[in-house]
Amino acid sequence: MPSDLITLINLTKKVYDGYRSAGNEYSDVTHTLKSFEVLLYHVDRRLDVLNIDGRRQQEIVEVVKGCQGALRELQAVARRF
Repeated sequence: MPSDLITLINLTKKVYDGYRSAGNEYSDVTHTLKSFEVLLYHVDRRLDVLNIDGRRQQEIVEVVKGCQGALRELQAVARRF
C-alpha cells in the first residue's frame, strides 16, 4: 500500500507542476493539487505507524485508485494547454 501512495504522490506532483506552468488561470487547481500533495505525504508517513486492518487497507486502496483516475484526467487537460 505505501507504494500506491508514493505513486499517487508522484502523480500529484507531476500534475501540479503541469498546472503551475499553465499560469494564473488555473491557480485554484494548482493550490488544491499542492494541498493534496502535502496531505498525501503526511498520510503516507503516518500509515506505517498505524495499525490498520485489512478492510480499512482495502478502502484506502480504492480511494487511492479513484484519486489516480481523477489526477490522470487533470493531467490530460493540462497537456492540452
